[in-house]
Amino acid sequence: MTTAVTTVLLVLLGAFSRVLPHPPNAVALGALALFAGARLPRALAILVPLAAMAASDVVLDLGTGRRAISATRVTIYATFVVI
Repeated sequence: MTTAVTTVLLVLLGAFSRVLPHPPNAVALGALALFAGARLPRALAILVPLAAMAASDVVLDLGTGRRAISATRVTIYATFVVI
């Protein structure tokens, strides 16, 4: 599989893991970030979990009135960059 296909599939897998019903705090995004870091080039490894979170945030926040950028959200995204 090419890197581009792997990247897109990982982003979709991560986004779906947040959107589909799951037990509280059981989203596989941390594991996705670690896997991407081990298998993809650095720039893509950072992009994959952030893109998955952004894509799922769009779906989860539709109609809620939440701001797209907040201090909490920036902190959460920054922790995934560190991972």
